[in-house]
Amino acid sequence: MMHRRTARDLSDLQAVRELAQALPGPTAISDLEERLLMPSIRENLCLWEESGRLAAFAFVDGYNNLNFEILPAARGSELEDALVSWAEDQMRERNALLGAEDTLDACFSPADSWQIALLLRNGFTEQSIRSLRYRLDLSAPPSPREFPRGFSWRPVLGEREIPDLVALHRAAFGTLNMTAEQRLAMMEAPDYRPDLDLVALSPEGRLAAFCVGGISAEEPDLGYTDPIGTRPEYQGLGLARALTERCLAGLFAAGVRRVRTGTSSENLPMQRLARSLGFQLESEQIWFSKIVGTR
Repeated sequence: MMHRRTARDLSDLQAVRELAQALPGPTAISDLEERLLMPSIRENLCLWEESGRLAAFAFVDGYNNLNFEILPAARGSELEDALVSWAEDQMRERNALLGAEDTLDACFSPADSWQIALLLRNGFTEQSIRSLRYRLDLSAPPSPREFPRGFSWRPVLGEREIPDLVALHRAAFGTLNMTAEQRLAMMEAPDYRPDLDLVALSPEGRLAAFCVGGISAEEPDLGYTDPIGTRPEYQGLGLARALTERCLAGLFAAGVRRVRTGTSSENLPMQRLARSLGFQLESEQIWFSKIVGTR
């Protein structure tokens, strides 16, 4: 018989990691380890157990996105529908608390067929927006261009700079989709490299642009440049490109030969930047949404 409960301690987090590792392929949840470092995720983490063994887990993140995994042997409409029902209840409570009418969202690759079938069966609707993933093969060290006159660059100054980094990210994307909790989790994740977490500075010393680099803990030849952004008042100066080229040079020096980055199908400037740097579109993910209302 399936039993549902909320995660309680570090042993539950380890069980989640082990379930993800036991899947026949990579988990569909991006940055799972980074997510598990966030208190708001751990408090929202729901587990389904059968005979004392973890069979599935799910959480609704701070941006109303449903993330879940189910062991192949445990998959079936009863558990899958119960998981979605739990997530809908979470969103209704959140909407009621905030006085909002936000949808419950989810994002999957077209290859994630059973997850997409689960969503569609439970009333989710496919959206037009896509999350795009790009890949660059590094065969030689990049030659970074110069920054505009008066601008400079450096690695971030550690945790004490988090409030300014959050403000920079929000300004660059015109969104609230970055928090101090999330930025700290990024900096504590196994793939994080503080020497590749770069910012550009204006002539007045203001944070103007950023590029967060990282190296896979499991695949040392695989690196990341994501996210990348520039404050609106400094856009069009080539800061993001110059900063990303320095990040790529640092990745190459560290032994990285494959680099991935990502953006939204709505972010045309970032798509142009990726292509100009030689990145090729590797895959895309589809977004789904469901109206759940309030309690």
